[in-house]
Amino acid sequence: MLRDILLAGFLVVAAIYDGYSNRIPNALTGTMAVSGMLYNCFFCVEIYHPLLGVIVPFLCTCPLFLMRVLGAGDIKLLCAAGIFLGESIIRIMSLSFVCCAIWGLIVLVFRREFFIRMYRAVCYFICLIVHRHIVSYPFGLASPHRLTVPYAVFVFLAFLLDRFARGEKLPCWT
Repeated sequence: MLRDILLAGFLVVAAIYDGYSNRIPNALTGTMAVSGMLYNCFFCVEIYHPLLGVIVPFLCTCPLFLMRVLGAGDIKLLCAAGIFLGESIIRIMSLSFVCCAIWGLIVLVFRREFFIRMYRAVCYFICLIVHRHIVSYPFGLASPHRLTVPYAVFVFLAFLLDRFARGEKLPCWT
């Protein structure tokens, strides 16, 4: 319960920062990581639990960072949340990716850019396969505006969906 309160508070602040400025401050993710370590020192017995929660998001999201799909702040946020959640961060990451993808598709459909973006994405992945190395995604070629996503909002949404799906109530709503 204490873990959920702390994590929800940090995720709300990160979502607000990311929603307004498309940046997540290092001080926030650092404080979140230190708080998670302190929490685990007092309430967690196994050391692999928080360690796995840092390693898995880092390894899963590094290729996305190299392709410029995710920012460094998003990766640090997932790793700091992983300190709190341990291996449960895999569910949160999966849910956040799905929610973010649905939102992105809705935005592309409303902007009438869906088919041109899908064509460019297919060309990009063919280029990755042919050249066998990661290249930066070519933003802005066919669209006058770039689609930026406040990913921390979707991490917070995934955290809430995971808690409700598992039948856990958040302490502030009981």
